[in-house]
Amino acid sequence: MSRTRLLPCTRELSLAVGLLALLVIGVAPMAWLVVSTMADTGLADIGVLALTGRQWHLLGNTLLLGICVGLGTTVVGMPLGILLAKTDTPMKGRLYPVLMLPLCLPPYLLALAWFYVASTRRASTRRSSG
Repeated sequence: MSRTRLLPCTRELSLAVGLLALLVIGVAPMAWLVVSTMADTGLADIGVLALTGRQWHLLGNTLLLGICVGLGTTVVGMPLGILLAKTDTPMKGRLYPVLMLPLCLPPYLLALAWFYVASTRRASTRRSSG
């Protein structure tokens, strides 16, 4: 007895839907930004803006920050992933939710938490009250 599938091309359909979502969510806003910028300013003004030293400096800082964040998360995450996946770590079941918590919080709250931790006002109050 052969089974017939309701949708013969579910794999292709889900791939097409995912690709369409990627295009709509990721590519369309960037394309709109580029087209609207070129329509407002023109190519000559964009060329002048892109060739300033400040733009290259900012681009270098952005690339350096991205590389450092990527390397830092790899250095922290890879050993932690290997530790949790390949060993019998005690309380492994309790570590998973704790390590997933930053993924559930909005980046804005995490940024506020880091500002609070690193604030100089808090450090000075800690010294004066202690």
